[in-house]
Amino acid sequence: MRRQHLIRCMETCDTFRYWISLNADSRLHAGLRRGLSVHLAECTSCRGFERLLDQGKARLKGDGVTDPGEAFTREVLKAAKRSPAMKRSAWVVPAWAAAGVIAVAAPFFLIQHRQTGPAPEESARSIQDRVWLLFSQFANGRLETSHQDQLALREELAESGLSQSLPDSLMVAGVYLDRLRHIADAASPLADEFTQLRLDIRSSGLLVSWRPRGPVAASPASLSTPGQPGPFRQARSLLYAGAGDRALPFFHESLASDLDPDRCDDALYWIAFIESRRGREAEALGALQSLLALETEWLDPSTLDEAQRLAMALGERVGAERVPIPVWSPLEPGKAPEWTSINISPDEAWCAFEVARGNRGGKESPVSLVFRGTSYGAGNLEEFRSRYPEVFRYLETRMPAIAKFLEEGVAEIEVPMPVPPGP
Repeated sequence: MRRQHLIRCMETCDTFRYWISLNADSRLHAGLRRGLSVHLAECTSCRGFERLLDQGKARLKGDGVTDPGEAFTREVLKAAKRSPAMKRSAWVVPAWAAAGVIAVAAPFFLIQHRQTGPAPEESARSIQDRVWLLFSQFANGRLETSHQDQLALREELAESGLSQSLPDSLMVAGVYLDRLRHIADAASPLADEFTQLRLDIRSSGLLVSWRPRGPVAASPASLSTPGQPGPFRQARSLLYAGAGDRALPFFHESLASDLDPDRCDDALYWIAFIESRRGREAEALGALQSLLALETEWLDPSTLDEAQRLAMALGERVGAERVPIPVWSPLEPGKAPEWTSINISPDEAWCAFEVARGNRGGKESPVSLVFRGTSYGAGNLEEFRSRYPEVFRYLETRMPAIAKFLEEGVAEIEVPMPVPPGP
């Protein structure tokens, strides 16, 4: 049965601290800023968290080599290493911290978590990409039992080829990696620790700030897996090695394979990831459009950002014309899904992903979009039109569904579904 993607409204401090970290990088979606402001007015703890991030950022701006202080370092380590039994108050490290403050704090990290660094022939970029691939799959992938979770984690760690040591610039990830290995090596599944670490990685900011902008960097990771792996495991092994083109057919095979029945949304996400980096907007959009019909963890803010960027890029080429987009969907109720196509315009696709964020549009709703690599935002449509008249005129002429969405709002986006072939 077709399922609607559920937009879960999480009202925990972990969620708001994730939003604070994105806001520190000017990456928080405009539609969430109002809710964050309301929470900050009521929560002393999160206001203190925001002040601490602001202080670290101010130090970074003042001097690129200034020590952010032992208190800052101690808090980050404590949050990353904390016991799952402790009350959750996840520390979120925004992109500027991961790239700068964490680097200048390296001597203090080394006191508690000494690393010797990787072999010099592999770049930090390659290692960071592999860490991101591992963390993304661990945090968002879906399995059914604790035993499967633990087995899959062991396979992922083996395929990633990550050594026990990481470069100093990636030290913040080392603590999470140690916790991953502890869970994978346990004599029996640690279900509570597994769940807690997934939440901690999602709220850490790393999945957003380390997301590869282009193809995964080539690495010396193994191109094979032990035993008789299914197509999903083969695809993941190739992706870790930076061989996305070779991994793609195995992800497609895993969609139809009985060996990987729980990997449908995982495979769709990685197909979209690879196709996007190959410059194939329609194919990437189709895989992400297919995820909208599933209950999945993969449609996080950074994935929705990428989906809308793809829609805008496709709209630059074809305008508001409806084009065939491949989707993975059953042609008839009760039948197994397969690749087919729907005709949808890029601006309609953009609106569908905006609704998936929880934004229903309309004149009083906040506006936030990325156009030709530049972010544009305003508190409502009138403000947006006043600030960016040329952008809005472009939307009216080339992507009218977006302009209509911003003006009128929608109860829901109607996405045409595949029609069974006639007799």
